[in-house]
Amino acid sequence: MSSTAQGRVTVVPAPQQRRISITLAAIAALVAAGLGSYQIGLARDRHSATAVVLTGTVVWSNEQTRLIAFDPDGIVREPDDGDKIYSVLTDNWQDAEGTVPEPKQS
Repeated sequence: MSSTAQGRVTVVPAPQQRRISITLAAIAALVAAGLGSYQIGLARDRHSATAVVLTGTVVWSNEQTRLIAFDPDGIVREPDDGDKIYSVLTDNWQDAEGTVPEPKQS
């Protein structure tokens, strides 16, 4: 549809054409938002550990492998629950009495 006013022609897009343009713009915005979220996810460091303070009882330990089996305080264990094994990652740790282990000599 077009109309002429003082020598100018104005073209009015059909409703279906306008709907397609809006749909394509919405799809492009969703794709851009998805790619942006993906990039933010990639920037996050997935290989970092979170430090946690644990209180409880060490039921097994191995000094050579620096592994401990640990029963946290306040958690009731079922008889068929397996041990939770933790790695001791630091050299400068101390037990509840304040004892600091002797550093290993290589």
